[in-house]
Amino acid sequence: THRFRPLIDLYREAGKKAGHSTDQLKVGVHSLGYVAESTQKAVDDFFPGYAHTMTEIGRERGWPKMTRASFEAQRG
Repeated sequence: THRFRPLIDLYREAGKKAGHSTDQLKVGVHSLGYVAESTQKAVDDFFPGYAHTMTEIGRERGWPKMTRASFEAQRG
């Protein structure tokens, strides 16, 4: 959540400045998940497809290629 909190705060600040009630300023979140027999198996199974997809999206948006190190850092 620490990555997104500043964006949420900015969204709410801009909404309030635009005259919106804080009750109208909704925020949602989603998270990908994958279940396997062990954490390591889940990670090893999930990474190749995730890396491929994120690299393709990244190519369109100017992001760097998804590496295993980046993936591991996001896992926490």
